[in-house]
Amino acid sequence: MRIIDKQTDFYDYIQHIYQDDSVVFDRTDSFVLTKNELCQHFPDFKHYYDYRYAYKYSKTYKHHRFVLLQIGSVYWLFLADIIKLDPDYKAEDYNLELIAYWKNYNKPRVLIKMDIIGFDYHVRNQLYVDNRSWVMGYDRQKITDKADMLTKVIDMNDYRTLDTIDRCVVMQGYNRVEKHIPLLKECGISTCVDPMDVYMAFDEYFSMEKTASERSDAKGTTNNDKIINHGFDTKVSFRGKVTTMKGKDK
Repeated sequence: MRIIDKQTDFYDYIQHIYQDDSVVFDRTDSFVLTKNELCQHFPDFKHYYDYRYAYKYSKTYKHHRFVLLQIGSVYWLFLADIIKLDPDYKAEDYNLELIAYWKNYNKPRVLIKMDIIGFDYHVRNQLYVDNRSWVMGYDRQKITDKADMLTKVIDMNDYRTLDTIDRCVVMQGYNRVEKHIPLLKECGISTCVDPMDVYMAFDEYFSMEKTASERSDAKGTTNNDKIINHGFDTKVSFRGKVTTMKGKDK
């Protein structure tokens, strides 16, 4: 796969190792997804503090968010451990940890998509430190132990999308331009994901798109065109020859 982009990401070097110009990734619509940019998509935590103070858990509570990345048919689920809040209880910094990595060819594939997601109460109750209350926050070990369950929940679309990182507005001269392909090198993903996995996910996506395009016929294609495109001769009939048996009616 050959990548076209003036900017670079942490997996780009692999294109020079496995050179294949038959697949091209035009990534000129890219923007650098920084930690600050990702933090802006995390919901604020003020309501957590308003509730927790009554229970005196202000020093022990851990803030977490789940981040779901999809490239093609490949999924990565991350746990964002919020390590710093600003005075308005918005996330300022976090550490990312990979929880699960899997493929699902039964769901629609996309070029790249990143969501901040949440789970329903029947899932969250299995992840809390105290199963009777969310006040103490998530138990890291329980999340690890329940990784298979979380992947199945996501495959069944039984989760909520809290926010989507689908675009970034940048200034080019006097014009505001929307960019839609996030570069992942500065948001923490590069520290916990193999660059080969990301590169191969993109490569597989474009290969599958190319194959699907080659299999489809262009609009207005006639039956004779379809026969020729599939390698057959229009002068030869596809109907089987009629044979007769001696002594029988034809």
